Amino acid sequence: MREEIPSDILEEWAAIGPILDALGSEVRQDMLILLGAGDRITIKGVADKFRISRSAVVHHLNTLQEAGIITSKKEGKEVIISVNFGAMLSAVEKVKAYIDKYGDKKKLD
Repeated sequence: MREEIPSDILEEWAAIGPILDALGSEVRQDMLILLGAGDRITIKGVADKFRISRSAVVHHLNTLQEAGIITSKKEGKEVIISVNFGAMLSAVEKVKAYIDKYGDKKKLD
């Protein structure tokens, strides 16, 4: 099946796959909403908002960071986290381009 798919599509989707996977978790979606609403937030600040263990928070944040959705910057003893909106926008644009190219216009209305 995959050999029938044009290689440019496979490459594009391989690049955005980690982002789509990371966004599949409701906890990570909630974390992104929290992070997008604040200017500066730390791991502790995120952990304080969720009823899960700190290690689970770190796991979810690591997944988001590995996908390129968030970035972190160490300031003293704290790690400041921010959203990489550009990475998410790029993924959405690639999905939209796919829909524009291959989507059945009758099914999109």
